[in-house]
Amino acid sequence: MKTLLVILPFVLLLWSAVCFAGEFEDGLAAYKRGDYKTAVAKWTIGANKGDAEAQNNLGLMYAKGLGVPQDDKRSVSWFRKAAEKDHAEAQNNLGLTYAKGLGVPQDDKQAVSWFRKAAEKGYAEAQDNLGAMYANGRGVSQDYKQAADWFRKAAEKGSARAQIHLASLYDKGLGVAQDYAEARKWYGLAAANPSLDKEQRELATKNSDNAAKKIKEAQKQAETSPEPAYQPCLTGPPALREIDEREQKGLPANAMRSGVPVTPQRLAEVYVADCSYSLEKLSSATMLSKAQSAQLQGIINLWQKNLDYMKQWLQHRRENKQN
Repeated sequence: MKTLLVILPFVLLLWSAVCFAGEFEDGLAAYKRGDYKTAVAKWTIGANKGDAEAQNNLGLMYAKGLGVPQDDKRSVSWFRKAAEKDHAEAQNNLGLTYAKGLGVPQDDKQAVSWFRKAAEKGYAEAQDNLGAMYANGRGVSQDYKQAADWFRKAAEKGSARAQIHLASLYDKGLGVAQDYAEARKWYGLAAANPSLDKEQRELATKNSDNAAKKIKEAQKQAETSPEPAYQPCLTGPPALREIDEREQKGLPANAMRSGVPVTPQRLAEVYVADCSYSLEKLSSATMLSKAQSAQLQGIINLWQKNLDYMKQWLQHRRENKQN
């Protein structure tokens, strides 16, 4: 079955790879040489004894029709036996049967429930599948932030599909701040992941290159189109200490805004409003902060300190007036 790597909708990974318990070496050897009937016979012995690993493997053989006639209902039966023993791969596989409606009535809520059980155990494929359910709003309310959290967990474990899913969220700014540098990083990691076939690697590489182009465009825009809203913060806060000193000496406050005298409190209030707006805009422009990380992060930190100081100053003046 060919899998397309697309930005949206997110796709579920169909079936985990067969995992082999050490005690089934004969079945493993048979599987490797393509003797699936013998592999099924060996694993059936363990499955009937209640071994979860064998039950999961047997479920996969029925799902794929290897060594036995393809039978979704029998596949589900074996997956369920293993899943109820807390076997993470079987829980993920059982979730897939519900998501696809294979051998059971299609049920997204049941799919989410089983994906979550496996995902919370740290099973990467289930984490990616759970993220896809959140991204597509299947069985749960659509929540890109939750999707990003689960994709990240799987991506950090080396899941190529999750790396692509996470990259696409950064590329589009869904559930995370739009960040072309992060998108490029995760696309690049996926492109270098040996689990992808040639076509998938080429697509991931193309997406990574596109993200790099967007970074250059953002850098050019930042250099040629400065945001006017940043200017109130760029000029720094009003010299409130000097204003306080002049007031204490009985001198005019001499506070000005656009050439018009204003009270120190009003000046501070305007600064807080202007700088809060500027900070919000700059912080949301993640593509710029990544492109010019040191410079812009330094500005953000400075503005935040100025803003915090101004708020404290205003609070202090209000308290003194009340007293």
